[in-house]
Amino acid sequence: MFCFKRKKKEINLSALPKHIGFIMDGNGRWAKKRGLPRSLGHKAGVDALERVCDYCFSLGINHISLYAFSTENFKRDIEEVSYIFKLLKEYLEKKEEKILKNEIRINIMGDYINSAMPKDAKDAITNIVNKTAKFKTKILNIGLAYGGRAEIVNAVNKIIKDKKEIWDKIFLWRIESFEKCG
Repeated sequence: MFCFKRKKKEINLSALPKHIGFIMDGNGRWAKKRGLPRSLGHKAGVDALERVCDYCFSLGINHISLYAFSTENFKRDIEEVSYIFKLLKEYLEKKEEKILKNEIRINIMGDYINSAMPKDAKDAITNIVNKTAKFKTKILNIGLAYGGRAEIVNAVNKIIKDKKEIWDKIFLWRIESFEKCG
């Protein structure tokens, strides 16, 4: 994507953030601007992102959050969405050894399990999340099937599911309140 050539200068490591986030946006537009298929933009974006993450980790920025694929992205063209998940699956499988060797913990932000994501992509994600769960220093959070609306709906559904427990707690609290009064 972007290649900056600049003079090497001293970096004040103590002034760097401990956590940095990236919104993965514009890869398709980048490709279109160059007369390339959108899929090549996504591939170039993943390659650039790997270099950026490697650099961040080398500087001691050990928490990185990637906002990669929101619930809104499922509305894109089916071929593009399929390609993105194929790319994600292949990348995770190809880079598994590097991720494990560098002890990078992979966390997922969002509800990918219940999403329309292909099963093979879900399986690849679950595999790498489970294999890296023990790592504590380098953390890579990836937003997949996340979104404000989805988070609210999930929270309300959980409340509805737990309704009996919630009402029981309210009832118990009321009884305890009355006992204190009299």
